[in-house]
Amino acid sequence: MKEPRYPEVLQSLAHSFVELFTQKGIAEPGELADETVNAVIATVGGLQVYIPSAHHTKTQKRDAEIFSKAGKLSATDLAREYGLSVVRIHTIIKRETEKNRRPIR
Repeated sequence: MKEPRYPEVLQSLAHSFVELFTQKGIAEPGELADETVNAVIATVGGLQVYIPSAHHTKTQKRDAEIFSKAGKLSATDLAREYGLSVVRIHTIIKRETEKNRRPIR
């Protein structure tokens, strides 16, 4: 990867892409990282973008899984499986139900 003059956050992102692409055995990871960063720039360049934390993303995925299993398993079983309280399971199911009812804007 030749070092284009990206701002610091994009340089960090490019390096992360190189590491990931190298781990995956992708040929020419540096070039692909540059292309990927340029695609990010083309898509959201000039905008302030909020990127959720890994924890938030994992929690959203977990909550969606709980919701998908809600009709098949009891709240007690789900609480045991996910290490949560039964009350928390009901809260998640209620929130996911409301989220799925709202029209997408």
